[in-house]
Amino acid sequence: MMERLCFLIHLFEDAGSEYDQRHDDIWPEMEEAVAAAGFRNYSLFRLGELAVGYAECEPDIETVLEKMAAFDVEHKWNASLIHVIKNAAGENGGLINVPEVWHLKMKNSKE
Repeated sequence: MMERLCFLIHLFEDAGSEYDQRHDDIWPEMEEAVAAAGFRNYSLFRLGELAVGYAECEPDIETVLEKMAAFDVEHKWNASLIHVIKNAAGENGGLINVPEVWHLKMKNSKE
């Protein structure tokens, strides 16, 4: 089973370029933790002070977020972004889950 996750991240005013740069220079151990937790097809998009993320979670969102929270690098990463992301110290690094309303399923798809 795999679940899709869409989330919002609110940035402080004028913190967008630093947010972009931090992800250009993402720590290799952070990337490893993201993959090990079960995130797949993970993407971030940004428009001004709003970042939007999309990821597929295996086996499910709850399990992946629990695994991610167990990594020390996750807590260090969130702490390093405290001046960039509003509520970075909050649950799940300040992510605001966006409920899925609709998903196009192709006739030959196994989804």
